[in-house]
Amino acid sequence: MARRGWVLLVAALLGTAASAQNTGRRITYAVDPATTAPAATVIHNGEGITVVIFRAAELDEGGTFVFRADMTARGRNVSFPFDAEMDDRSRGNALVESFDPEVVTFVDGATPASTLVTVTLPPGSYGPKKKFVTKVKAEPLRGSRVGEGTGIKVVIREGTASSADAEGALLEEILEALSPEP
Repeated sequence: MARRGWVLLVAALLGTAASAQNTGRRITYAVDPATTAPAATVIHNGEGITVVIFRAAELDEGGTFVFRADMTARGRNVSFPFDAEMDDRSRGNALVESFDPEVVTFVDGATPASTLVTVTLPPGSYGPKKKFVTKVKAEPLRGSRVGEGTGIKVVIREGTASSADAEGALLEEILEALSPEP
């Protein structure tokens, strides 16, 4: 009985070690604010996620928001080159996301793979809704031995960046970036 306990303990420790090694192999995400249209606030919150906050005077049906996502695969023993399919991870939010290209290729650990992300507001009346949130990620295809990483959180909110309370607006955007995932 004691021997079985040791075997289970060793198996658990090996599983934990393997899990820790896999966490180092992941995709990291970046967005250059110069690639956003309209202009957006880009925040990297220190936990790996990149947050892009668009402000619009009004949320209008068909409004589009665009940015370039630059992604890098990191970690030991990643099998390069590999492909990853871009994906929307926020089901049910009614936003329409498109990617150009839809499948990106990671050629090595130093060269970013990039895609143009377009988020379009859905048709219909929004009523009191003043904010939409979605998340996009690259989903590696089989065999790469790399994780998806945290992705990019996209926030589209009603309001103007030039409000009278600029400090309050900035604080609100930072809190938004640090809020839990949608």
